[in-house]
Amino acid sequence: MEYYIKADGQLYTGDLIEGDRIATPEEIEAHFNPPLTEEEMRTRFTAAIDQYMNDFAKTREYDSMASAASYCDDEDPQFQMEGKYCKDMRSKIYRLSANIRDAVKAGKRPMPTPDEVVAELPVLVWPEQKTEDGGQRTD
Repeated sequence: MEYYIKADGQLYTGDLIEGDRIATPEEIEAHFNPPLTEEEMRTRFTAAIDQYMNDFAKTREYDSMASAASYCDDEDPQFQMEGKYCKDMRSKIYRLSANIRDAVKAGKRPMPTPDEVVAELPVLVWPEQKTEDGGQRTD
């Protein structure tokens, strides 16, 4: 199927009308897959960050990073250590993501894709705690 562009920029199919031209592959792509709005990109950006943190928390059976962070003052030393770690890392990650968004708004960098922003985040690794017999917890 051949696509054409009218003088006003509208894409159409059918017969080429005098004064119009054949659409380029880039114009066809942009018509059927328009670039995301800033709000759509921000939503995807935030969702990718939250998913990254929540997936990490779920490796220790917490519902989410927020749930894990809520244990930061728990009486159980293991939960307290994990909660504090999650609370601290959540703050660090949100600060980093705010810095990225600020740089995008200032025109200092393009908006990263969800995969690119996750690649920029710190690697999350559970802190170790000595077990009662003096060994390291390994799960």
